[in-house]
Amino acid sequence: MCEYYKNFTDLLEQHKKLAYELLHDKGTGQWQTEEIYCYDDIETFAEYELFDGWYADLNLDRHFNGAPNPVHFIDLFELGHALVRSWDESCYFKSHNGKVLQTNVGW
Repeated sequence: MCEYYKNFTDLLEQHKKLAYELLHDKGTGQWQTEEIYCYDDIETFAEYELFDGWYADLNLDRHFNGAPNPVHFIDLFELGHALVRSWDESCYFKSHNGKVLQTNVGW
């Protein structure tokens, strides 16, 4: 599941420990007034990227007329970790508890 926060204060009110972990890692800045998206885990983040993110153009979120859906054969855990290794750290953050945070403006 992906949760949306209007800004850092909104995140802080709902997930104090996570908010402080992010603040400790990224420091203060303009990003604190911007939207933050929080994915429950690496698999949820990978699934988002498949259907609505980087890979959305592949049109995997559809019916395949009886043919196997390739998404059912994708190891979302491995894909998620591969995405973490290649992502732009100025826009993404992986917490100690496995949550993935994203901002569209950078930290």
